[in-house]
Amino acid sequence: GTGQTHKRIICLARYRDGKSAPQIARETYHSHAAVDRYLSDFARVRFCLQKGMDRAEIRQALEMSDQLIDQYVEINEELKDARS
Repeated sequence: GTGQTHKRIICLARYRDGKSAPQIARETYHSHAAVDRYLSDFARVRFCLQKGMDRAEIRQALEMSDQLIDQYVEINEELKDARS
Protein backbone atom coordinates (compact mmCIF):
# COMPACT_ATOMS: atom_id res chain seq x y z
CA GLY A 1 0.00 0.00 0.00
CA THR A 2 0.93 3.65 0.08
CA GLY A 3 2.17 3.32 3.65
CA GLN A 4 4.89 0.98 2.45
CA THR A 5 5.86 3.44 -0.26
CA HIS A 6 6.04 6.33 2.21
CA LYS A 7 8.02 4.29 4.72
CA ARG A 8 10.41 3.17 2.00
CA ILE A 9 10.92 6.66 0.57
CA ILE A 10 11.46 8.17 4.02
CA CYS A 11 13.82 5.46 5.29
CA LEU A 12 15.88 5.40 2.10
CA ALA A 13 16.14 9.20 2.08
CA ARG A 14 17.56 9.08 5.61
CA TYR A 15 19.74 5.98 5.59
CA ARG A 16 20.83 5.80 1.95
CA ASP A 17 20.85 9.47 0.97
CA GLY A 18 21.77 10.96 4.36
CA LYS A 19 18.98 13.54 4.37
CA SER A 20 17.80 15.09 7.62
CA ALA A 21 14.35 14.43 9.05
CA PRO A 22 13.21 18.06 8.50
CA GLN A 23 14.37 17.90 4.88
CA ILE A 24 12.56 14.59 4.35
CA ALA A 25 9.38 16.02 5.90
CA ARG A 26 9.47 18.96 3.49
CA GLU A 27 10.20 16.81 0.44
CA THR A 28 7.56 14.16 1.21
CA TYR A 29 4.88 16.53 2.54
CA HIS A 30 4.76 14.61 5.82
CA SER A 31 4.74 16.04 9.30
CA HIS A 32 7.98 15.97 11.27
CA ALA A 33 6.22 13.67 13.74
CA ALA A 34 5.30 11.17 11.00
CA VAL A 35 8.84 11.14 9.61
CA ASP A 36 10.28 10.71 13.10
CA ARG A 37 7.86 7.84 13.79
CA TYR A 38 8.77 6.00 10.56
CA LEU A 39 12.49 6.43 11.22
CA SER A 40 12.19 5.42 14.86
CA ASP A 41 10.17 2.30 14.05
CA PHE A 42 12.64 1.34 11.34
CA ALA A 43 15.61 1.82 13.67
CA ARG A 44 13.93 -0.31 16.35
CA VAL A 45 13.22 -3.15 13.92
CA ARG A 46 16.74 -2.96 12.51
CA PHE A 47 18.21 -3.10 16.02
CA CYS A 48 16.18 -6.24 16.78
CA LEU A 49 17.32 -7.84 13.53
CA GLN A 50 20.95 -7.06 14.39
CA LYS A 51 20.42 -8.78 17.75
CA GLY A 52 19.26 -11.92 15.91
CA MET A 53 15.62 -11.71 16.94
CA ASP A 54 13.02 -13.48 14.82
CA ARG A 55 9.70 -12.02 13.70
CA ALA A 56 7.79 -13.36 16.71
CA GLU A 57 10.31 -11.89 19.15
CA ILE A 58 10.28 -8.55 17.33
CA ARG A 59 6.46 -8.51 17.28
CA GLN A 60 6.35 -9.13 21.02
CA ALA A 61 9.12 -6.69 21.91
CA LEU A 62 7.89 -3.82 19.72
CA GLU A 63 4.16 -4.56 19.69
CA MET A 64 4.06 -4.23 15.89
CA SER A 65 2.10 -6.25 13.37
CA ASP A 66 3.85 -8.86 11.23
CA GLN A 67 2.93 -6.79 8.16
CA LEU A 68 4.61 -3.68 9.55
CA ILE A 69 7.69 -5.63 10.61
CA ASP A 70 7.90 -7.21 7.15
CA GLN A 71 7.78 -3.77 5.51
CA TYR A 72 10.72 -2.57 7.59
CA VAL A 73 12.62 -5.83 7.00
CA GLU A 74 12.22 -5.32 3.23
CA ILE A 75 13.56 -1.77 3.52
CA ASN A 76 16.49 -3.03 5.58
CA GLU A 77 17.29 -5.65 2.93
CA GLU A 78 17.17 -3.00 0.23
CA LEU A 79 19.61 -0.84 2.18
CA LYS A 80 21.96 -3.82 2.69
CA ASP A 81 21.83 -4.55 -1.05
CA ALA A 82 22.62 -0.90 -1.84
CA ARG A 83 25.77 -1.07 0.31
CA SER A 84 27.06 -4.18 -1.49
